[in-house]
Amino acid sequence: MSGRTVAQSNFAESSGGVANVAAIDAGVAGGAWTIAGVGLFDAASGGSLVLAAASPSAVEVSAGQPLSIPAVGLVFTVVA
Repeated sequence: MSGRTVAQSNFAESSGGVANVAAIDAGVAGGAWTIAGVGLFDAASGGSLVLAAASPSAVEVSAGQPLSIPAVGLVFTVVA
């Protein structure tokens, strides 16, 4: 999986950062997925990488399984 676009309106301020306010449906895995991190870009296509974060542990999604991130399951916090 790569390139899942989530609208800015799906995020709101949360404890010094932003968090998703609704579940993010990433669809059904067409093959086995290993998710090791996330990236935040400034445009839906052709944008620049603004932030990248590694996951504390990889998430394995088997072929044919759905992936959904619950509300407040994806939080970006900026530490100065």
